[in-house]
Amino acid sequence: MEKEERKHASLVTFSAIVFSGGVRGVINNHSDAPIYDVRMILEQRTASNIGRPMVKFSKIGSISTNGTHTVPAPPEILSIADSVASDEKKEYQKETPGLICGEDYIIRLIFQDTNSVHWERHGDDGSLKKLGEPGDISRFDVAKLRITLLAQRIFFRK
Repeated sequence: MEKEERKHASLVTFSAIVFSGGVRGVINNHSDAPIYDVRMILEQRTASNIGRPMVKFSKIGSISTNGTHTVPAPPEILSIADSVASDEKKEYQKETPGLICGEDYIIRLIFQDTNSVHWERHGDDGSLKKLGEPGDISRFDVAKLRITLLAQRIFFRK
């Protein structure tokens, strides 16, 4: 069963271009089954998530004048589409204030197949990862929870 699921998921591809204030691109579902709950995660590239020192800095998460690092912005989770039909090419554009430069972001596409399994397609190398079985709490759900908790700490400080 997993081999068949992976075969369908491997036929979902995407492109994304981050521009100042948003992201646009295309999702291609070349499989013979629709995908659902299509989301994109844009995470600021940092030394810790790429395993080597950053070469370039943006205003968000930049090095301040005194040489200390600021806290990176939390990942942006964008809802792209409720569904993408089989053999469909879906273009999208989302306005997101605060996005600065495409090179500074790791971009991942998250989607659900017809068996309610969540998949993650990585924008840098195209790798595909199964995130969880139906009913499991996925890494995507954990990421949403972490972002919510972080936002509460930032915005509700007294």
